[in-house]
Amino acid sequence: MAMFPGRIPALGIALIVVGTMMILERSGMISLEWTAIAWAVLALYGAQKLLTGFSQKRRGKVFWGTMFLLFGSFQILSKLEMIDFRFEMMLPIILIMVGMSIFAMYVANPAEWHLVIPAFFFIALGSVIVFSEMGYLDRWEVASAVKNYWPVALIVFGGALIARSRRPIRH
Repeated sequence: MAMFPGRIPALGIALIVVGTMMILERSGMISLEWTAIAWAVLALYGAQKLLTGFSQKRRGKVFWGTMFLLFGSFQILSKLEMIDFRFEMMLPIILIMVGMSIFAMYVANPAEWHLVIPAFFFIALGSVIVFSEMGYLDRWEVASAVKNYWPVALIVFGGALIARSRRPIRH
């Protein structure tokens, strides 16, 4: 790994922190649940990637940083029993996270307004499924509506792509 002047390697810091925590746990000074720590590391890594993506205007880093941050945070809250997690909720939660990650890409670069459409679609679809699983919406009515009207998402996204391609060229 190449070192740049003034830059501290994140892996080195992580190894020092993990090693110190392991020694403290083995000496009986602290008690740790390693899965919670792993999710916290994932969330922190996501936060770091998200901030880097915003500062460098890099869509990929913004998307994956947001995904890692949200997923790690969700898992931590679940481990701490601050939220009630059921396995059947995983798909809609991932859909919401994908939508929020796409929306974060829009926030990083508002000129890419077309990203709001798939972001809204994923967030809305995930939310509808969550509300259906929680009993606030009838599952069969939701399934019927999605089955009948999902092509609307194709139409809206296609329209956004056409509108995006017709924006004026800046000199």
